[in-house]
Amino acid sequence: MELDGAGHFDVSGNLHDDARTSYLAQFGIVVLRFENKMVWSALDGILLEISRHFKVR
Repeated sequence: MELDGAGHFDVSGNLHDDARTSYLAQFGIVVLRFENKMVWSALDGILLEISRHFKVR
């Protein structure tokens, strides 16, 4: 999970994020990104989205 600030919302930031996400995907790692301010305004939605990525065994 990653909380993104303003530095992630430009071309350079997007390219860096995409490269890192592709690299991590090779190992089966899923990256979930949320805008920083969403923690304060939509925490329940963020937690719900995170929980959707866990499997109950």
